[in-house]
Amino acid sequence: MITKFTTSLCVVATLGVFQSAPVQANIQDTAVTAETIATRLDVSARQRMLTQRMAKAFCFVDLGVNPEQNLQTLEETRETYVRAHTGFRDGDVELGLFVERKQLIINAWTDVDKTWQSLDTIYSASLTAGAASGENFEQAMDITMDILDQKYDFTGLIYRAYGKQLEGGVGNAVLVEMYDRQRMMSQQMSKELCMTVQGYQSDIKREGLSETLGIFDASLDAFINGLPDLGIPAAPTPEIKAQLEAAQAHWAPVREIAQAVADGQTPDQQTLKRFNASMDDFLSDMDTATKLLTQHMSG
Repeated sequence: MITKFTTSLCVVATLGVFQSAPVQANIQDTAVTAETIATRLDVSARQRMLTQRMAKAFCFVDLGVNPEQNLQTLEETRETYVRAHTGFRDGDVELGLFVERKQLIINAWTDVDKTWQSLDTIYSASLTAGAASGENFEQAMDITMDILDQKYDFTGLIYRAYGKQLEGGVGNAVLVEMYDRQRMMSQQMSKELCMTVQGYQSDIKREGLSETLGIFDASLDAFINGLPDLGIPAAPTPEIKAQLEAAQAHWAPVREIAQAVADGQTPDQQTLKRFNASMDDFLSDMDTATKLLTQHMSG
């Protein structure tokens, strides 16, 4: 678990060569500043979470758990994802995203885009039909795992390319990335729980759920109280600590549900609804904590 817990520290590795690609001048392009770099790091990592949020919503629809609400979640999350995805390449002034000019990142974005288009075909069809397409369920779940791997690579490039320009340097960028990873894991864990109950690769997903659960607990406690041995400071402001504790308060009552599924039990529909709702509340508080940290790091 420690090995996976420290994978985020890899972004402090030696920076690669990020050559700029020629891009047509955009008079509305956003300036590259410490603030917009902090935004770029945050939104990039947030995109990982959105891939898992869409997948868990799709899975719960297929499982028959609050299908209308989860279809709405899928639709809203898809719209948020698409706008930021496009903004990373072409810029989006309102989101604070500048036009990308580094060829290595553009190439990685293109790879993600190809995978996303395949996944979006399934999601769009489900939204049009007003129901999850059971025949495409396994394909969607497989593609979701592929795009998450690609998003990890893409986010890593973003951090290596821009992290040094953040207030406090790469060390602060790593901490922001860890917070971002925590909110992603809230949705990944919900997805893994749903897939286990659904019976898709149950043994593998149950093992993955157990592993995610352990990392989730350890990292959340570290963010609140600090973990000096791994270079993780305690919450840097009272406001951030309060948000982290609020998130923890949503997690604590449903932790036993995740553990029970990891141990081979199958919860009923009401329990699944309670878990899904509580993890969404966790996400909201963790999202606020991450934004507060990003603002703190950008000066």
